[in-house]
Amino acid sequence: MTRWGIAILFSILLTACNQLSFTSTPIDDGFEHLLWVGDDQLLTGPLDMQTLLLIELSGDSQTTRMHRSVSPRFTLSTNLNKDEFYQSINSGSMDFVFVQAFSIQRNFSDDEFEKNAETWIDFIRSQGKEVVIFYPWFSAVDSQEDMERLDRLVHEIAWQENLTMVPVGPAWMASQEQRPHLKLHSSDGIHPSAAGVYLSACVFYASITGESPLDNPVYTSIGFDNPDEIIKLDGDTIQFLQRIAWETVNEYLQKDEFKVIIKR
Repeated sequence: MTRWGIAILFSILLTACNQLSFTSTPIDDGFEHLLWVGDDQLLTGPLDMQTLLLIELSGDSQTTRMHRSVSPRFTLSTNLNKDEFYQSINSGSMDFVFVQAFSIQRNFSDDEFEKNAETWIDFIRSQGKEVVIFYPWFSAVDSQEDMERLDRLVHEIAWQENLTMVPVGPAWMASQEQRPHLKLHSSDGIHPSAAGVYLSACVFYASITGESPLDNPVYTSIGFDNPDEIIKLDGDTIQFLQRIAWETVNEYLQKDEFKVIIKR
């Protein structure tokens, strides 16, 4: 083969590699695959495994598989780097992609958030996957102005793009209003405590299954401060967190303005 022939062949192969999808051709293997995309908040608990535990104890875990793609730059508020995203995940058939809306960084404008979010959403949809927004909790030091701005941005993009939203942040705010002394944050005021992980997982459980987390028999959780320690929460706290999660999801359902239950 001539030098030019080799060069042309190499160019074709390189182009093909650059166009590879992060998933292979979907194959129905009988499982529902959920991909969690976000920063290190996904690794505190870990949140996806706590959610899976709730699903498992409800008797529905045999058809659910969790996958993670974690990076400080993997939120809707940050610019999408497709190469980094390709390298961070295993190929496979993903049914739903949960993307964290924002991280601790607040140095983006409204226009930047909208532009970056639309890039993420368009890219994931181009792979034939359904996008779900993970609306996370706020840090303990966020100002009221920051919380109102982020709340508006998340709701606007969910409305404009007709996306399902998992309202973890609103559930945290409802919990803090009713029981301000219940510590949902870890000692750094950013990551979740065991109670914070549990509440977040209950909201995810409700959004994924469409069922109430009330009376779920899981009483344990893991927080950020002691990731190797399984913490058993007391019954009153468990019932309160389950109720707050379900009331938050139900409030959205009753208003019927935003989707909060994923398609099954």
